Amino acid sequence: RHAIHAAVFHEDMEIVERDRAAAYFADTEEGSQILLCSEIGSEGRNFQFARHLILFDLPLQPDLLEQRIGRLDRIGQGQVIDLHLPVFAGSPVETLYRWYHQGVNAFARPSAVAVSLYEEYGMLLRETLVEPELTQALVNKVAMRRQEMEESLARGRDRLLELQSCDPQVAANLVEQIENLEQDSEVGTYMHSYWDAFGVEHEPGPGQSLVLHPGEHMRQERFPGLPEEGATVTFSRSDALVHEDRLFLTWEHPMVRGAMEELVSSDLGSAAFVVLDSGPLPAGTLLLELIFVLGCTAPAELEAGRYLPSTPIRLLLDRKGNDYAHALPPKKLQGKSLHRDRQTAGQVIKSQADMLRRLLLQGERLATARGDEIIAEALEQMETELTEEQQRLQALSDGTAAGELHLLDERQRMLRDYLPRTRLRLDAVRMIVRA
Repeated sequence: RHAIHAAVFHEDMEIVERDRAAAYFADTEEGSQILLCSEIGSEGRNFQFARHLILFDLPLQPDLLEQRIGRLDRIGQGQVIDLHLPVFAGSPVETLYRWYHQGVNAFARPSAVAVSLYEEYGMLLRETLVEPELTQALVNKVAMRRQEMEESLARGRDRLLELQSCDPQVAANLVEQIENLEQDSEVGTYMHSYWDAFGVEHEPGPGQSLVLHPGEHMRQERFPGLPEEGATVTFSRSDALVHEDRLFLTWEHPMVRGAMEELVSSDLGSAAFVVLDSGPLPAGTLLLELIFVLGCTAPAELEAGRYLPSTPIRLLLDRKGNDYAHALPPKKLQGKSLHRDRQTAGQVIKSQADMLRRLLLQGERLATARGDEIIAEALEQMETELTEEQQRLQALSDGTAAGELHLLDERQRMLRDYLPRTRLRLDAVRMIVRA
């Protein structure tokens, strides 16, 4: 009658069809204004971008009603949800409406006692549906009982535990850090550059999304986290909340982490020859930049990374073996790579071969000494933390924590063995010449 676009969402549809219907409803530009659902619409799928929920009926089970409302009342919902319910005066639906609204108070907020009230008064509710004149008495009785149960729950709260569970100032700082991190566009810039360099095709999609496809000239057969049929991604949390079919890429997403792991673990870019046309160095200066990585191979269950994560050690050696890593960060040493002029690069390296071998040995000695210091600090931190934990357990225990104390002692013993065996490996070399 009104030419309003409506999508449907029900059990007889395939999963892919339901996904398309939900995506069509979520599209703010060309999508549907109404999504007409069977009861399956109250399960699993979230629609926090919508604020109007029309209930054609009311279920007997209060948890099912909470599920329906919960599809909209999710993280990302920034408005008050409007509930719409057609009710005929004197009908069973009116009885249910008054039961939920005046008795259980289920429309105003989630109720922790709604299911218990239904279990207690369910039979009486069914009788009232047949005899609507009993509605007022039932509503009064349920409202009083609800208040008693809520007061009982409130008395059972552990106020001290709640105070210790959340420090509002710490929580506010964390929220601010997360918001600042998500406003930072570095992950988007990084992934765009990565896709361009590794042959992944990407093009703008609907809204704030991007559509990715494996390219014909990719450097590897498969790109981490990218299916053969492609994927739709976004760097916006709000966009991802509205469109569940879009991958929300952050620094922690498996695709991003897999891409970085692929780059770090490959030989690509592990050796470079750079010529500087300008900068803080005098003409004719030759420097050798060495990146060592300190990595512990302890079993994962020991959590050695808490004390000694994979740690890079950067050295920048001149011809005499002096280290200028702290004085000259990588950003000050950006120049022209000679990877396309292999002949010139080969001639320079060959002429300086003896000096380069000497600097490599010098760098290994310096990195080993620095690595020993890092390992010693990690051992000290581990001993302090685990010893304090053992003392705390012993002080609080009434003799029942013997198993936990044994596990802590065994973990401490194994970490004493594994941490000193941490390996140092040369990860990257860069030769830098000031023209």
